Amino acid sequence: MGTTELITVIIPVYNRENIIKRSVESVIRQSFKQWKLLVIDDCSTDETFAVASSISDPRIQVLKTRKNSGAAAARNAGIQHAVTPYISLLDSDDMYHPDFLKYSIQAIESTNDSYGFTYTGVGDIEAYKEGEPVSRSVWTLPDRFSKFKKPYLYQLQVGTAAGITIKKEAFDKIGLFDESLRAAEDTDWFIRASEFYQGLPIHKNLIFKDNNLSDRLTINYSKNAFAYKVIMAKQSQEIQNSVFLMTRWYYKSMWLNFYSGNKKEATLDYKVLKAHKLADLKIVLTYFSGVILSRALFIKLHKKLAKLK
Repeated sequence: MGTTELITVIIPVYNRENIIKRSVESVIRQSFKQWKLLVIDDCSTDETFAVASSISDPRIQVLKTRKNSGAAAARNAGIQHAVTPYISLLDSDDMYHPDFLKYSIQAIESTNDSYGFTYTGVGDIEAYKEGEPVSRSVWTLPDRFSKFKKPYLYQLQVGTAAGITIKKEAFDKIGLFDESLRAAEDTDWFIRASEFYQGLPIHKNLIFKDNNLSDRLTINYSKNAFAYKVIMAKQSQEIQNSVFLMTRWYYKSMWLNFYSGNKKEATLDYKVLKAHKLADLKIVLTYFSGVILSRALFIKLHKKLAKLK
């Protein structure tokens, strides 16, 4: 690796032979040139490794994990391999705006030691047009939560698919992604990170997601429901000591379990809320809708209700 490289982009990939070139080429097109790209193939069963390896650029290295272990393990392998001061994470089905790295480096190099990472606005890949990034409203942590020890436990709308650039030293301090999680490993990491670092939003659409793929982890409800139970166990002390957190986390766990078809686990979550007198009208209606309706009808109804202000 050359001494001029400032940032390593890590793409974990599994069975993406048809689209891996799209994400890789979005890195190659970057206006900022001091990058290294690590493509971590998580033991794909198709031609992903061969396709990625065929892309000719000395800044690109394609590695393969020893066994299929999930995106968290693949990202960790890349992080451990990286030696640059900054790391950016890109999903194999997403792509960067050509100026993603330029704006990310400018932002993260302007921060002080209290900031551990930056994140950007997210657009839909179907509507993507190259050109000047569009300014937009990007989520920021509400001030009322900033006083808490782990503020992202209270509210978090940042994930690894949100144009994340992280200081390598943050991984040294916080640790890596939890490899036992096959979803929401980014939620778990950012909650832990928020005890020590702030995140800096960049108010531009600089990453674009492919929302048409059927196997995105964001719609794998069983994996997400399991992950949230693990996170809740890790953060149990803080959650049990806060009415706000108990309501927030058990309610989300409840509807995620209904989404995954696990009415038994959803009922256990509801019973916790009811026992602590936290089951308000919204929670009660959500619970009985989940019990009565089919999984598909409940998901459709809940998504509509979630859009209401």
